[in-house]
Amino acid sequence: MITVEWREEFNTGVPSVDFEHQELVGVLNQLLLAIQSGGSDAQTQEMISNLYGRFSGHFALEETIMKRYDYDEFELHKEDHEDLLDQIRDLMESHAGGDFSGKAELFAENMYDWFANHFQTKDSRLHRMIPEA
Repeated sequence: MITVEWREEFNTGVPSVDFEHQELVGVLNQLLLAIQSGGSDAQTQEMISNLYGRFSGHFALEETIMKRYDYDEFELHKEDHEDLLDQIRDLMESHAGGDFSGKAELFAENMYDWFANHFQTKDSRLHRMIPEA
């Protein structure tokens, strides 16, 4: 199974945001490694829930900032957030339903693609345009 390796091109240029993004990648990788090592079902489900909560919180903060500044690409950015949260919910449901075979690998690949695209385009633009972001 793959993990998401932090790459320099993921940086937005805002150190505090990049640090938080790196932490999110770390939480994701802990989950992927636990799945790979065959952790308990309860532990895996808890880790997926934690991942969902961490991303939800981060996205809520970004969306609050975007609203405050009447950010012109708010809807596009929020839609991208919702797509990722949907993927995490799907993974959680697959795991809870016992239909997990192969889903974690696909999820890991999708996450890497999502991070590369979202951090480099949407988050980078947001943080260039909004002073406190």
